[in-house]
Amino acid sequence: NTHAKITTGLSTNKFGIAWAQIPEVLALIKTLPNIALQALTTHIGSQLTSLTPFEAAFTKMMELAGDVQQQGFTLQRLDLGGGLGIAYQGEDVPDIGDFAAMVLKVTAGSSLQLMFEPGRYLVGASAMLVFKTLYSKDTGARRFVIVDAGMNDFMRQALYEAEHRIIPVQQPHSDTMSHCVDIVGPVCESTDCFASNLHLPPVADGDYLAMLDTGAYGSVLGSTYNLRLPAPEVLVDGGRFAVIRQRPTYADLYTHYPATPVWM
Repeated sequence: NTHAKITTGLSTNKFGIAWAQIPEVLALIKTLPNIALQALTTHIGSQLTSLTPFEAAFTKMMELAGDVQQQGFTLQRLDLGGGLGIAYQGEDVPDIGDFAAMVLKVTAGSSLQLMFEPGRYLVGASAMLVFKTLYSKDTGARRFVIVDAGMNDFMRQALYEAEHRIIPVQQPHSDTMSHCVDIVGPVCESTDCFASNLHLPPVADGDYLAMLDTGAYGSVLGSTYNLRLPAPEVLVDGGRFAVIRQRPTYADLYTHYPATPVWM
């Protein structure tokens, strides 16, 4: 129950070992003297906003762990993966305490060490992408606000049709009327769109907007596509800030290639 492109637990996905193949895999491991089966792991998908699929998967993994131990394997760990979602649009998401209570219930009585990989839950809300309005364009059918960030800086909308909150850095008066706009970047593709039909107060050229919750997969998915220079990264601590990753120069981009090709 998540976006098709970040589902990992279906039979149509490329990940994991099919349930029906597990007996064959266990039999093979028994013939490999240099392999010790010590852990089982599962990951059913990312940005899950319900505990129900987690509980179903973890229950199945506990059953598997019991079967594996009965066959003489000495398991030490059970990796229950990640995928716990965050509130990109203010939606209801599982509370970490409720998640922990569910895990304790499902794994009650087990002596296995439990491992978790809740990366998005830990870092998703730790960052925002700040960009400047370059100009606005009204085609009659749509009103576009073109900004100086593009899909090279943040790919989640182009890849996953993700929806992130975008807010003005300078908050307007509460009685300010909003307009319906599309927030788009300057890359020459129609996929270079951060939001469609977004209600925003009037935005002037040079105003700054902030896209929230970009800490998960923001920087690491960035690129120099369209010969665009990646955004610098700034660490903020209360009233202090420091640039922790400088924006590269065009000269930096060219240093990745040798001045003279070495032909083989």
